[in-house]
Amino acid sequence: MQRADVINAIAGGEEPYAKNGSFILRTLGAGGYVGRTLVGPGGPTALGQLWAETTGRQLPERGFRMDQPTIHHGASEFIKDLRGKEHQVRKWTGRAYTYTRLGRTYFDANKAKYIVEVPVLIEGRRGAGRDHRRDGEAYERRAMMPVSHFGVGEVQLSERLTSAQKEIRIKKMVLDSLGASAFDAEIVLHQESNERWLLDPGPEWQISKLEVIAPAGGAQPRTEALMHRNLAGTPMAHSFLPMPECILEEAWTEGNCVPRQLAALLKTRVSEVEWETEQQNPGWCETDGVSADMLATFCRVRHLSLYLFHAENLVVRNIHSESQGRVVCTVYEDHAYIYQKGSKIQDIVRNRAPREIRPLPKWRLKSETPEKEELHTVPWPGIERMEARAYHTEDLEEVRFQFLRTARNPKVSLGGVRQIRKLTYAFCSKDGRGAKGTCTVHRISKDADAIREFYQALGTGLQYEGEGIPHATGKAILSVLRTAREQLPSGCKAALYAEQGGTCQHCKEAFPMGGLECDHTVPLLEGGGNQTGNWQLLCRSCHQTKTGDEAFRGNVHPLQSRFAPAEYKAYVESPKVLPVVFQVHVPPEAKELLMLDCVRCRRNAFFESAHQFPVCSPLDAIEECTGTLGDLTYIDKPVRWQGGGSLLTNLPFQGRGWYSRCAAEWLLHAGICTWQHCTHVLNASAQHPKDYLQEALSKVEAAWDDPVLRKMSINAWVGTLAIENDTAYCLRSSTCKADLEPLGNGECLKIQTTWGGDGQTILDYVFSTRLERGGASFRPIHDITLHHEATLLAKALAILAKLKVPPRRIYELKTDSIHFESCARAKVKVQAALADTTFAGLGKILTQGRLNNHCALTASASQAHPYRCFPTSEDSDRLHCKRKLPITEAEERPVCARTWREVDAEMAVERGESVLISGAPGTGKSHLTRTLISLLQDKGELVTVLAKTYLAAQNIGPGALTINHFANKTIRRGKHPTGWIVVDEISMVDVACWAQLCKLAFCGLKWILIGDFNQYQPINDRWCGQPLANKSFEHSSLLHTMAGGNSCRLTQNHRSDQRLFDFCGSLCPGGSRSHLPIQAMVAAARAEFPATKRRADTSICIAHVKRRKLNRENNLKEGLFLKAAPSKQANAPQDMWLQPGLRVMCICDGKGAGCTTTPSSPWPRWGRAR
Repeated sequence: MQRADVINAIAGGEEPYAKNGSFILRTLGAGGYVGRTLVGPGGPTALGQLWAETTGRQLPERGFRMDQPTIHHGASEFIKDLRGKEHQVRKWTGRAYTYTRLGRTYFDANKAKYIVEVPVLIEGRRGAGRDHRRDGEAYERRAMMPVSHFGVGEVQLSERLTSAQKEIRIKKMVLDSLGASAFDAEIVLHQESNERWLLDPGPEWQISKLEVIAPAGGAQPRTEALMHRNLAGTPMAHSFLPMPECILEEAWTEGNCVPRQLAALLKTRVSEVEWETEQQNPGWCETDGVSADMLATFCRVRHLSLYLFHAENLVVRNIHSESQGRVVCTVYEDHAYIYQKGSKIQDIVRNRAPREIRPLPKWRLKSETPEKEELHTVPWPGIERMEARAYHTEDLEEVRFQFLRTARNPKVSLGGVRQIRKLTYAFCSKDGRGAKGTCTVHRISKDADAIREFYQALGTGLQYEGEGIPHATGKAILSVLRTAREQLPSGCKAALYAEQGGTCQHCKEAFPMGGLECDHTVPLLEGGGNQTGNWQLLCRSCHQTKTGDEAFRGNVHPLQSRFAPAEYKAYVESPKVLPVVFQVHVPPEAKELLMLDCVRCRRNAFFESAHQFPVCSPLDAIEECTGTLGDLTYIDKPVRWQGGGSLLTNLPFQGRGWYSRCAAEWLLHAGICTWQHCTHVLNASAQHPKDYLQEALSKVEAAWDDPVLRKMSINAWVGTLAIENDTAYCLRSSTCKADLEPLGNGECLKIQTTWGGDGQTILDYVFSTRLERGGASFRPIHDITLHHEATLLAKALAILAKLKVPPRRIYELKTDSIHFESCARAKVKVQAALADTTFAGLGKILTQGRLNNHCALTASASQAHPYRCFPTSEDSDRLHCKRKLPITEAEERPVCARTWREVDAEMAVERGESVLISGAPGTGKSHLTRTLISLLQDKGELVTVLAKTYLAAQNIGPGALTINHFANKTIRRGKHPTGWIVVDEISMVDVACWAQLCKLAFCGLKWILIGDFNQYQPINDRWCGQPLANKSFEHSSLLHTMAGGNSCRLTQNHRSDQRLFDFCGSLCPGGSRSHLPIQAMVAAARAEFPATKRRADTSICIAHVKRRKLNRENNLKEGLFLKAAPSKQANAPQDMWLQPGLRVMCICDGKGAGCTTTPSSPWPRWGRAR
C-alpha cells in the first residue's frame, strides 16, 4: 500500500520537502494524508529508492539535495542542507573558482549542459535551370547549425573544468559522436544527391551554457540584497530602463556619480552632498561607493520621498509625510540612474506600488496576430549618424558591438537562441539634450535582394519584412493560394441565377436577382478560387452569416491541421520520418558508378501526387483499422533487421509508426506489411485536390531567377513544415546574476561574447518561453512529402531488381538518390529503362497476383519522368558521413477506446474535475449549471461562461460571452483565462469554434460542458471550405479530454408535459422508437397526439427563413419586397416580404413616434424601401 501511495503521489505532482533533516513525500492513503520518509538519518529508504527510480531524479546525499540551485552571497555560492542551513560550495577569487569538499561533490553531480553550434560549409552543384550554361556549376553557402541536427546527443560536463578544458572536451565529444577526428582533412556532416555539408574549419564554434535561474527567497530578500549593492560601476545606457530620456545627464559620468546626480537634482553643490553622505555613513569614500541603502538614508534625512526601481520594476516606495521633493532612481548592475524633475516622471510613479515580480512564463498561447515589422527601412549608417528611425543590415552582431563600444545597450529581440532579429535603442540624455525617440535596426537576409526581386516577379503585392528564403517561399505560396478577389460578370450571374432556380443557395428562399449576392463557396482565404464552379448566390442574411463565420475562422492556413490533445500526442509527437541516408556496401575505389536520382522529388510530391492532401480538424479521432487505409495509418510491426541489405527490401518502412497513404499502399502492395499490421487510422475532415498546389508552386518557381534558389526554396519550405515547437526568447544582459532572478523561469542559456578589442566581454542570459500552438501542425503535409520521397526510392529499387541489378551492387542511399553499379553490357539498358519510366507506369512495377490481393496502388495519370540516371566517378558524389540506419519506432501505441464515468456533477466539481452535463430539454441542465457556477464563484474560482449564440449565453446568466467574441479578444491574441470554462449548448458549436477552444484544452483548464446532442447541430459546418461529413463533437476525443471522462446524464423531467417528454425520449438514440424510420415515427406521433380542429393564427419565429416559409404556405403570395439599404454593421437591416393582412409597426423619422397599419390589397411585386 505504501508503494502504491508513493506512485499515486508522484502521478499527482506531489513534491518532497525537507523536515528535521529528513526528506519526506506527502501521500494520500486510506486514513488521509501521511508523510512517507524518502531519506532519513540512516540514508535512503526503500520508498526513497522507488521515488528515485520512478522520477529519474537524485535523492539527497550527505543531507543535501544535489538538484537545488546555488545561492549567491558576494563572490561565494552556497547550498542548503535538509535543515535549511547554508554551506559554501565555491568562491570566485578573481581569476578562478576554489571549491570546498562539498562543492566538488555537488558540481560533479550537477553537470552543466551546453548548446553547441558548429560552422557548416554547404557545397553543391547547380541543377537544370533557365540558363543551361550554368548547369553543373559549383556553389557554396555557409551557416551555423546545432550539433543535434546531426544526431549528436546532449553535451554535459562538470563545472569544475576551466573554460579551455571545457572547449577541448566538448569538441572531442562532438567529433567522436560524428565518427570523426580533429586530424581529418575534411569532416562530412550530411549528404544529399548533389550537396555536401562540411564542418567549416575557419569560424569558431558557438558553445553556450545552460544555467538555472529561478527566483530565490521571494521579493523581500532580493530587495535587501539590492539595497546593499554598491553603485560605483560604469554606466551603460540600457534601453529597457523606463523612460531613459528623463535620466539625468550626470548619470553617464564615471566616478562619484550618485552624489553628482543628487546635486544636479537638488540644485546644490556636489561637496555638500558628499559631506552629508559622509556624516550619515562614515568611511563611504574608502569603500566601493554609495549603496541604495545609503541613498534611502540620505532621502529620509532630507525629507525626500524615494521611488527605487530594479530595472523596470518598482521595489521600494518610501513616501515622507512632510515630503520636500522626491527622488526617482533605477538600479541595474552596479550603477544608479536618477531621473530629472518633470511631468513625465509622474507617469513612472503614479499608481505603482512594490509588488512581487512575476518570472517569465514557461509557456503561453501563440498569438494569431504576429508583430508587424517596419517595412520602410534604410541601410544602417553607423552609430555616429543614427537617428530615430528604422534601419536594416545583414550583420546585427556587429551593429550591437558598435552600440556596446559607446556604452549603449540596445534591447535585443531574438528569432532563435543566438539569432538576433532586431535591435531597439531608446534615445536618452546620454545622446544630448532633447534626444528622444527610438532607433530600430532589423536583420535582413543575405538573399534580401533576391527575395525582393522574387516578390516583385510574383506580382501578389508581398512586401519584404526581413524573412529568409524558407519563410519567404511559404509566404509566397500562401499569397498565391489566397487568390485576389474578382467580380462575377453579369452574364455569369444571370446563368447562375437560372441554375439555382432563383433561390438562395442556403435558405432556398425565392428572391429577385437583385436580392441575391455573389459569394465564393470556398473562401479565398481558405484556398478557393475565382473559377466558375466556386460561385454561388446568397441572400443578404445568409451572406452576412457566412461571411461572419469565415471572418471568425480568420487566418487559418489552408494546409494547417488542428488536432485534439489525444491525437496530437499520438501522432504529432510520435517520431518523425527520417531521410534515407545510409551506406549499404562500401563502393569500389576509382571506378565509374551509376547515380539514380529522383527528379525534384519533394516538388513532385505536390505535382505528381496520386492522393489528395488531408487537413485534420479537432473533431478527427483515431479509429481502429477495419480493412481500409486512412489518410494516416498506424503500422504496428517491429523492426527485426539491422543490416543495410534488409533496408533495401523494406523501404519505405522505418519501424512502428504512422504512414501516409502513398507509403502504406506500397508497404501492403509489396508484401512488406499485411492488413494485420494496420491497427489504427486517422482520417481528415478536409481533403484538398491532388492538383491543389500545382498552380501556386509553378508561379513561385517561375518567380525565382536563380535555379539554385528555385530548388532550394521548395526544399527549405518543406523543412519548415516539420517545425512543431515554437519558442519566444528574451535576452537580458548583466554582469550581476541577481538582476536576472526576477525573470527566472528555470533553465536559461548563458552566452559570453567578446565585443571589445581589448577583450571586453558581455554576459547574455537567454530565457525561453514555449509557445503553445494549441494542436496546430503541418505534420501531415510534411509526412506526405518525405514518404513520397522514400516510396520513390523503394520503387526505384524494385525497378533495379527487375533489371537484374544484384543487391550487392547497390552501395549507397542518399535521401533521393541511389549509388549503384551495373555491368557494362547492361548499363545502357538500365539507363534507358529508367529514362522511359513515368509516374503512370510506376503502378505496374510489381505484377505478382498475391501482392495485388493486399492493396492496389492508386494510379497516377502523369507522364512525367520521376528518375534520371547518369554515370559518375567523382569522389564528392560518394557518401562520406557515417549515418545510422533510418529506423525510428513509436514508443506508445495509439489508443482509441474512450471510457466514460457516470458521476454526480456537484461532487465532481467540488473535487476540481471537469464534467459533461447532458440531458433532454426540461431536465434541469441550465439550473444545475447556474448552481455549479455559484458554487465555484463562492470558492473564489474564476469562471468564464461561453455559448455559441448570444441568446444561449444570456440564458446562463449575466456576464456570459459568445465563443466568437471570447476567442477574438483572448485566444487569438495569445491570452488564456485561468480557472474554469463553462460552454453551454455544445451541440450547436461549430468546428471553427472548437478549433479555438481546443487551444485551451492544452492549457490544463477545467471544463463544464452542457448540451443535448439530440438537439440542433451546427448549420453548414465546414472545415477548410469543405462540409463536414460524419464528424461530430459527440464522438470526438476532444469531448472526452475536455470533460475528463466524467459524464452526468440528467433524465428527470422538470418542465415539459410528461407524455410529450416520454414520447420524445423514445425517439432519441437508445429509445424504444429510435430504430424506426422517419415515416413510422411521424405515424406514431399522430397516433399518440391526434390533430384537433383548432388552428394557430399566429406563429412566433426567430428566423426570417421560417417566417417567410409560413407566410408563403398560409398567406397570400402576392406582396411587397423591401430591399434593405447597404450597411457594414453586424446587426444590419435585412431584406423582407410584406404580405396583405400583416400588421406592421412603422417608426417615423427615428423619433419613436409610430403608427400601426394593416396592408389590405396586393402591391406591385417588387419595390424599394424608402
